[in-house]
Amino acid sequence: MKLYIETTVPNFLFADDAPEKKAITELFYEWVKISPDTFYISGLVLAEISRAQPALRTKLLDAVERLEAEMLDITDQAERLAGRYVADGAIPSRYADDALHVAIAVLNHVDVVVTWNMKHLGICAGLKILTGQIWRWDSAPFVSTLRKK
Repeated sequence: MKLYIETTVPNFLFADDAPEKKAITELFYEWVKISPDTFYISGLVLAEISRAQPALRTKLLDAVERLEAEMLDITDQAERLAGRYVADGAIPSRYADDALHVAIAVLNHVDVVVTWNMKHLGICAGLKILTGQIWRWDSAPFVSTLRKK
């Protein structure tokens, strides 16, 4: 299976203010080591990490490297699709970067987006139309399939 790892996942490795989510993320990273799945990030993940404070940025880059993820490009097509998601109201405009994460994953035929970003992605009704199906657990990263059934 192809899994796109959104920026919140490595972030929660260092979320001392959310110990339960931090612990679950640590378990996820252990699972990654033995998983037969293929993991992906994009240049957007790295761009978001670049905005972190220097000490945290170094830790986040190390965490992303441990994923051994393949890099997906931010293409003009992905930017246009993300713009459509926002224009159609599927994802609020203030979360345009998250629309871009979804667009990159969709255009690269990724099976699953893994994120802790449940506040707007997890409850976004329009995302069901865009991605096919959504699962949400309160004690695990949000996971969404991206294949239409």
